[in-house]
Amino acid sequence: MLILKVQSTDRCFGGSMSRGPRTLTEKGCYHVVQKGAGGQQIFEDAEDRLYYLNLLNRSFQRHHMRLLAWCLMDNHTHLLLDDPDANVSEAFQRLGTGYAVFFFLKCSAKVNLHSG
Repeated sequence: MLILKVQSTDRCFGGSMSRGPRTLTEKGCYHVVQKGAGGQQIFEDAEDRLYYLNLLNRSFQRHHMRLLAWCLMDNHTHLLLDDPDANVSEAFQRLGTGYAVFFFLKCSAKVNLHSG
């Protein structure tokens, strides 16, 4: 099972990343870090990254957010975003759930393929 944790800062370039999640501001620029639980890999290949970015794009359009910069590592992501309507929690809940389902189904298909 894939578990993504989200940590955000309340203003661009502000605060230490070692602190816990911050209170959302009415309008803000956020640095969001998503990590696989226990350092678990969350992207295995380019297809995974493209699927994630597609979900991210749809979620951001739906919630009127702008992605300013991103870095997708094998076991975590860094996203810098502008969220004028304070929708970051809802947007990332939808994104995390959608991607976790995709990843679970992909991994389940591999297990079924190799188990017979």
